[in-house]
Amino acid sequence: MAEQTDNMHQTLNMIQRRATIVGGAALALTVVGIAVSSTSQVLQSYLFAFLFFFGVSAGSVFLLTVQHLTSGVWGLMIRRFTEASTLVIPWMGLFFLPIAAGVGILYEWTNPAVIAEEASVAAKVPYLNIPFFLARTVFYFVAWFLLVRRLRNQSIAQDNAPKSESLTWRDKLAVTSGPGLAAHIMLWTFAATDWGMSLEPAWSSSMYPVGWMVGQVLTNFAIWIIVLWLFTRNNSLGYDIPVDRLHDLGKFAFAFTVLWAYLNFSQYLIIWSGNVPELTPWYYVRSNNGWQYLSIALIFGHFFLPFFLLLSRHTKRNFGVVSRISMWLVGIEVLYVFWLINPAFHHDAFQIHWTHVTAFVGVGGLWISLFLRYLKQLPMLPPNDHRMPELEAQLNDHGHGHTAAASH
Repeated sequence: MAEQTDNMHQTLNMIQRRATIVGGAALALTVVGIAVSSTSQVLQSYLFAFLFFFGVSAGSVFLLTVQHLTSGVWGLMIRRFTEASTLVIPWMGLFFLPIAAGVGILYEWTNPAVIAEEASVAAKVPYLNIPFFLARTVFYFVAWFLLVRRLRNQSIAQDNAPKSESLTWRDKLAVTSGPGLAAHIMLWTFAATDWGMSLEPAWSSSMYPVGWMVGQVLTNFAIWIIVLWLFTRNNSLGYDIPVDRLHDLGKFAFAFTVLWAYLNFSQYLIIWSGNVPELTPWYYVRSNNGWQYLSIALIFGHFFLPFFLLLSRHTKRNFGVVSRISMWLVGIEVLYVFWLINPAFHHDAFQIHWTHVTAFVGVGGLWISLFLRYLKQLPMLPPNDHRMPELEAQLNDHGHGHTAAASH
């Protein structure tokens, strides 16, 4: 077991180094885009990349607090992954600095001419102004930092406590996670409104942050299924994944696929039926000038295809198959975030720039590097988690605890 752990750490160290190098080089290349293209284009690309990878960590906060509250063994499978992912959030505060510096370029509500022309935007000036925008952002990151550090400190304390105190620490983590989940939902609601929805300040929707949050959680389930599959293929995880628990993760991915479709369709139906002049342009832009093809791709690729693929019980219990479906889900979620953000800058025609790719690889490489830094610090399975005996019983139960690692 010790040799297996050493091999895993060596592999993770290698991946971390490569992610850091690739991410740093890609960001440097993105900065070159300022001279080759424009500062505005680079900032647009960077905002898209930032929001996607911040969303991965935000989705992990949701899942981490939920699994502490529900105590399902499915949460034990991905607990360390979500913990490590949440700890990247304070670093994302540093990643936000280019956006803070370019707020006057990215957000049109900073333009006096737009305020003068749009009465609905002028009415939002007490809220949408640069000092208040930046102050709110600082508050979001401070609040998230306090939450994720408290959860991490309690997790470390649980690892170091006697096994007899496992239920005590279960309760302490639950006590933190209840208010923490509520706080996270409120923080993301305001952050999504500020960072995303205010790109088109005349438009508003109460479903916008919620639909995006559901996509974040779906992305988390997909990513952690892929990560578990990769670890088991290389025999570096250190434990098996009971097929029933893999089935749980697949069912959650299916459920959030349906919920994503329901929320986005509901938002569209309400705006379409209401036919309010301030609200309809948001969908009009995404239904014309080339953006409609991406919209159609999301309808079929983000709902219908994964819905029918994940409908089968057999599919969700086959590690190789459900992992490949998860790869598709991550890819289509990238397109969803792109669809949310970039039409705000290019109403007249669909546009994708090479800096979108370099910024995505850059931010993603550094995110992976930071994620692995925290993942290596604690055992893959928390030794004193109260669910460990239940997991061990499932692994020994040939009817429900057989390994899923064989289905490549």
